[in-house]
Amino acid sequence: GYSANLLLGTVDPLLAGMTNAAAKGFDPEFFAKNEVNAACNFYFMFASTFVITVVGSWVSLYIVEPRFGKYSASTGDLSEGSASMKVLTAVEYRGLKFAAVAALLISLALFYFCLTPSLISKWFGESVKLPYLGVLGQSLPGEDGPAFLKAVVAIVFVGFLIPGIVYGLVTGSIKRDTEVVQSMTKSMGSMSTYIVLVFFAAQFVAFFNWTNLGLLVAVQGADLIRWMNLDGPLIFIFFILLSATINLIMGSAAAKWGFMAPIFVPMLMDLGYSPQVTQLAYRIGDSCTNVISPGMSYFGMIYVFATKYDRNFKLGTLISTMLPYAMIFLAAWTGFFYLWVFVLGFPIGPDSPVFYAPVAR
Repeated sequence: GYSANLLLGTVDPLLAGMTNAAAKGFDPEFFAKNEVNAACNFYFMFASTFVITVVGSWVSLYIVEPRFGKYSASTGDLSEGSASMKVLTAVEYRGLKFAAVAALLISLALFYFCLTPSLISKWFGESVKLPYLGVLGQSLPGEDGPAFLKAVVAIVFVGFLIPGIVYGLVTGSIKRDTEVVQSMTKSMGSMSTYIVLVFFAAQFVAFFNWTNLGLLVAVQGADLIRWMNLDGPLIFIFFILLSATINLIMGSAAAKWGFMAPIFVPMLMDLGYSPQVTQLAYRIGDSCTNVISPGMSYFGMIYVFATKYDRNFKLGTLISTMLPYAMIFLAAWTGFFYLWVFVLGFPIGPDSPVFYAPVAR
């Protein structure tokens, strides 16, 4: 369930950028028609959060948890006074409260600047006049779509930065501006491997487009799928399963999409499916097998947490424990995908069509 979220994350604009590059290699006019925005899968992922929560709870209660039997604290390394179990101090509680207030104020400000005069008139009447309305809700000159979608990365950055600074000032962990920079530098240090992977993935996408190999493979692959009578929605089952399988040996969502997007985005565009829905199907397959993939960046962290509760916990135990989640998530989420997209016909995100009119070849 890695991609299911109530909010946009850093992976959303990252994948959207790669999808745009792959789509433009197939249809150079794609940007002018319908650019893939960072929130292109938001509606579906928002709804998926509740589906994954219910399914995950069922798996936990009726499949995974009964296998462990009764828990004994003596087998773990947690104790009342350990760092991982310490009680928050009054100052930390106060810092959290002020950070929550800061986050609320940012949310209200975003809502205010996304309002347009037409919405104000509709909700409050023509007599209400407020300044600076629609700054983020209206389109930029020469651009399609609201400015909010163009500014998602900056909004996410500010939305987390300000509450973090407020918490640091209240608790005393931040006393001067240089400590803010130091904290940000420390956080970005853990992203170094990820940034290197993204750099080479971007080079791969660029060379793929430059040589037109992606386009040639995509067209031939689409013709092969048509020959197999798999040009209908059924094709997404095989695509999701392929993404889930590749994820077992390559954990990074961005790195995988870096070499898969130039092939499968044009291929499915040629079959009449939009880049947005192709990216969505990829994220389902990529998310479900993350927790059983040793290549996932968080796999080691999950293992460390598990050993705190059972010091005899092994890597094989972790994979076998998480396997029911991966398999049942894959089946349930794929079914929900078909229900949402092809049965109910709900939108997957703002300005994000499901179907695409193929260009003439």
